[in-house]
Amino acid sequence: MRSIVARLEVTECRGALFGAGVMLAAFVLAPGLLAEAEAQERAPVPVILDTDMESDVDDVGALAMLHALADRGEAEILGVVVSAKNPNATLTADRLNTYFGRPDLPLGQLKGEGVDRESRYAHHIAEEFPGQLASAEDAPDAVALYREILAGQPDNSVVLVTIGYKTNVRDLLASEPCEHSELDGRELAARKFRIWICMGGHFPSGREANILWDARASVEAIENWPTDIIFNGWEIGRYIYTGGGLAELPEDSPVRRSYELFNNLQPHRSWDQAALLYAVRGLDDGPAADYWELSRPGRIVIDPEDGSNTWEDDPEGTHRHHIARRDPELIAEEIDVLMRHLPSERSVSNMAASAPRVFISEGDLLLVVRQSLDDDSAKAPLFRDAVESLRSQADELLDAGPYSVTFKTREPPSGDKHDYLSVGPYWWPNPDTEDGLPFIRRDGDVNPDYRADAYDATAFGRFNRAWRRLALAWYYTRHEPYAEHAAQLLRVWFLEPETRMNPHMRYAQAIPGRNDGRAVGIVEAERLRYLPDAIGMLEESGHWTAADQEKMQAWCVDFLDWMLHSGALERYVSRGGHNNIAIGLDSLVAALALYTDQPDTARDHINRLTFDRVASQIEPDGSLPWELARTQAFGYSIKALDSFFVVARLAEHVDVDLWHYSTPDGRSLRKALDFLLPYLDEPGEWTHEGGVNPHRAGQILLPLAIRAWNDDAYRQAYDNLGERTRTDEERLIYPAFLLD
Repeated sequence: MRSIVARLEVTECRGALFGAGVMLAAFVLAPGLLAEAEAQERAPVPVILDTDMESDVDDVGALAMLHALADRGEAEILGVVVSAKNPNATLTADRLNTYFGRPDLPLGQLKGEGVDRESRYAHHIAEEFPGQLASAEDAPDAVALYREILAGQPDNSVVLVTIGYKTNVRDLLASEPCEHSELDGRELAARKFRIWICMGGHFPSGREANILWDARASVEAIENWPTDIIFNGWEIGRYIYTGGGLAELPEDSPVRRSYELFNNLQPHRSWDQAALLYAVRGLDDGPAADYWELSRPGRIVIDPEDGSNTWEDDPEGTHRHHIARRDPELIAEEIDVLMRHLPSERSVSNMAASAPRVFISEGDLLLVVRQSLDDDSAKAPLFRDAVESLRSQADELLDAGPYSVTFKTREPPSGDKHDYLSVGPYWWPNPDTEDGLPFIRRDGDVNPDYRADAYDATAFGRFNRAWRRLALAWYYTRHEPYAEHAAQLLRVWFLEPETRMNPHMRYAQAIPGRNDGRAVGIVEAERLRYLPDAIGMLEESGHWTAADQEKMQAWCVDFLDWMLHSGALERYVSRGGHNNIAIGLDSLVAALALYTDQPDTARDHINRLTFDRVASQIEPDGSLPWELARTQAFGYSIKALDSFFVVARLAEHVDVDLWHYSTPDGRSLRKALDFLLPYLDEPGEWTHEGGVNPHRAGQILLPLAIRAWNDDAYRQAYDNLGERTRTDEERLIYPAFLLD
């Protein structure tokens, strides 16, 4: 996987995270990007989870994480055992297992004496959500289940994770041989368990609930344990706050409901989640191995009367405990992603009532297409090739980026690398001057410097390609790494203080020797018109949080304000901005205004400018003279009409009909398409500069034309383009014509 580390001249990802000048590396690697890539190459970790699932809600978060990790192929859940006497604790675990599609997962209940505490959430979850168990008494005895599971596992393979009391572990070690194994409990544990990861203790000294509530059981379990133990103490999870984004989950999520009952969905400390994260992603030099340092070998000493503990170093000791090393906010973000996991088999049903909030696409139709793929309906073959092509592209894009304006090698005139910087693409050094200044224009011929790493244009283009495809791929496949990576790319470019782009483009498309930036430079932001739709698709994944949405909308408000009120857009139009660029900027204004809940701004802009562009840029015969005058006349005509059609689609959201608008002398969007239509079948008849690529018309124009006017001529033109359109991602973005 390519990473930011190379850009920062750091030779080792983990070892250099806290070196001078590389704090940004820690930021980028934290939220699951490197962890996800590395974890996918490792065998699933076989886990038995021992939880109390009653007093604190972090047990719920940890079990949700474990299911997410199992769905990703990083963990194998061998079983869950409950160490509390509260019967609703076992029923809560059952409800969570059922929700995550594992209703038959082995689940054991403490049958002997133990701790029984009240819970703010457990009885509600037991009553409100479906499950396999009618009563906790229906669950098998925890020790018997331990023995049955262990007997069937390879030697030295199982990872025990305890996030509750140690009662079950003590009882397991004291158990006698049974029908599953002729070994006693300690012998069986010694043979089958590889390591015990224990959320418990307070280091170097203190008191912690999982130890003190059944202190005698803790002493007996830990002193008799036959393998190594790593303690993830109270001081580790106290600063890792997670769960604030759970409000984004569906209302039928028991994870969301548990946190709602416990603390009204406020961020909460994450003791249990930290221990589980290390157990799955930290062993064997895994991607979470360096999140915490390990203490020197030693032993925990517990007072059986009051549950307090101290630590003693001992070179021969089999105990170690974690020491804080990494920024807890970064660990929290990774945990939050896992806690917001939505089971793939439930995605469509959970979201069926609320199609994604999109503006250019149609949410209801996107949902229908996705359901057709899931149900393998008669319509599914119409989209399957496009999805497979998109998936292939998205897989490659998992290695893309991160991208940031702060990565460029040249400094903007402001001295602030957070400012976007580019040079005019068609401007070249002057061959008649010694220093090449001032640059001269060569239309249609791109200067290689435009794409150089010294500037932002190339990175911005790659960034836009990546998040758009990854978001769409997530929506149709629900493969979580796509959503996770897309969301992180967006955060790096737009939101994170260390790497965010300032919301303006005053230094875009500068011309050396002439100016520091031009109004036309805002055309490089045109692709952001697709940003609201991509975010609308990402929202249901849980990887894009309410906090992300708030920050992104604030950035877009500021950028739109700069476009409309800095004079940049006005200057461009006043200086001859009458071609495809101006229409593209109309679409950008409308998209950002709708996304930021400013419909009046979108409506006013379309009414003031776009209708005038129909009259000024389209001739009565449908030709677009400003585009026909250029070196690639057909391509620019398609580009202009693409933008016109996107504006028309956006205008529908503010009750403006651009599709059927016509000037008194017959200028209209439909007339412009009809002008180009004959050349799709007869490209050789084109008499203007440049060639004809009929396929371009099949990506946006014809799909939207069929939707808008329902004309068989447009359907036939689309069909004539042949099999090539079957792999177009636009088939998945504008699917209406395929659903009739």
